[in-house]
Amino acid sequence: MSEFELHEGLYPRVTNSGAYYAVSSPDENPSRILLRALLKNSAREVVDEAKLLQWCEQDNPESCFDLLYQAQQLGWLEGSEEAGDIEFQNLEQALNEILPNLSSEGKVILSNSEGLYIASAGYAHETAAELAALSADIANLHERHHGLISGNLNLDLSSWGLMDSLGSSRLGFWPLYIGSERFALCISEHPRLNHPDFVRLLTLLSIRYS
Repeated sequence: MSEFELHEGLYPRVTNSGAYYAVSSPDENPSRILLRALLKNSAREVVDEAKLLQWCEQDNPESCFDLLYQAQQLGWLEGSEEAGDIEFQNLEQALNEILPNLSSEGKVILSNSEGLYIASAGYAHETAAELAALSADIANLHERHHGLISGNLNLDLSSWGLMDSLGSSRLGFWPLYIGSERFALCISEHPRLNHPDFVRLLTLLSIRYS
């Protein structure tokens, strides 16, 4: 028997670290299945046993309780007494507000797997188009060498960066896997993936593409 009890009546919110873990790889595991479902739900429904089984895609309550507890312990989600306040506005319009907040310089590009940019902040059109193409090349490179990186080297990482002589990233690339789609964030200087708008971005993309 599981030693955990479900505290019903709370809205499960995915944290920034949980949101990133959920979309950082196309590989599925029980934790990612739960986190991706909660991103799409965007804290609009309180947790109960029936909902938890649905989100985990399982029929064993004890296993789901354990999974929920582990995610909380890892800081991937938290319970809130208030419902989520994601505004279901036009995605393209929302991106114009969100992207500048994800970089210390306000320079960010969101692109798709074809190397075309969906939205850009702080870059001229020509530069954004070339960086979007570069993002796709880097994501393809990472996927080709995924076995080495995550297997042989045991590095559960998917981001790549162009670094200066001190090892600080000047330009970073983050593949994002949502549903059957692959996106990429290209961020200049210091990324701000701890900003609330990072979860907002992944929530809106999950609602659109999951």
